[in-house]
Amino acid sequence: MPASPAYALDPTQVQVGSNNGPGLYLAAAGTAGPTDTVSAWPAAWNILGYASDDGATVGSSTDTNEIVPWQSIVPLLNVITKRLVTLKFTLWQLNALTLALYFDSDVPAVVAAPTAPTLTTAASGGTILAGTYQAVTTYVTASGESAPSTAGSQVTTGSVSTLTCPSPPAVAGATGWNLYMTQAGGSTFTKQNATPNAIGTGQTLTAPPTSTGAQPSSSGSLSMQVRSDKPQHIYAVGLDAADANHAFRIIFPSANLTDAGDMQLKRGEAVPLEVTLTALDNAGVLANVLLGPHA
Repeated sequence: MPASPAYALDPTQVQVGSNNGPGLYLAAAGTAGPTDTVSAWPAAWNILGYASDDGATVGSSTDTNEIVPWQSIVPLLNVITKRLVTLKFTLWQLNALTLALYFDSDVPAVVAAPTAPTLTTAASGGTILAGTYQAVTTYVTASGESAPSTAGSQVTTGSVSTLTCPSPPAVAGATGWNLYMTQAGGSTFTKQNATPNAIGTGQTLTAPPTSTGAQPSSSGSLSMQVRSDKPQHIYAVGLDAADANHAFRIIFPSANLTDAGDMQLKRGEAVPLEVTLTALDNAGVLANVLLGPHA
């Protein structure tokens, strides 16, 4: 029989609740998490981003039923009838993943930014003046627009040039694309198409780029519906903390949103997305708790 550890006053076992890297992760229910405190989180786990400096709160509570006999006022037994393990935190980043979690909605379809466009020019056929022009492109989806690509550039000569931007490659979820360009030598990008271009079809400018179009959003745009005819969503959620001595991880293999705090829009402060997730039974497991060395 193995010897029992000798428990004693040990300051190295006092854990400070600092984040370990991003600190908060979300994945599809049942997604395998790390099995130790050193390994990186698998790619299927999404980083939830910045959270308030309150950090995260793990809660554990029970409901009980007292078995009190007729012959006594003292319970013979306290039977646990319900047990809840929860994780509560307040997110500060607004994106498709965090908003869908807060509203318990489907994550809107978003795609990554396209790669930088490779512009070409023709020395005749238009009215574009000599200069250096820059362009970025975005994907259009059913739920909004991606973040812009990095910029491509093209030098034109003379005064009768044209500029052509090819379509970004087809990707799942993209239904079209937008082109944003600068003026010659400029740095402000403005939209050059009134309606989304078709994937696979480039856009040629024969006149100087317009300067009155909308500017691209650095993080893209999205729209989503909060619906009453959808079932609640089930997730896996992970917490990762560390101090000088140890890393501490808690993973709920299956959990759902059971509470969301008020979203107060207040001048000078981050918009809060306060959420509480409650662990669900996953083959008898509510949570995996890991304590050990940090990477």
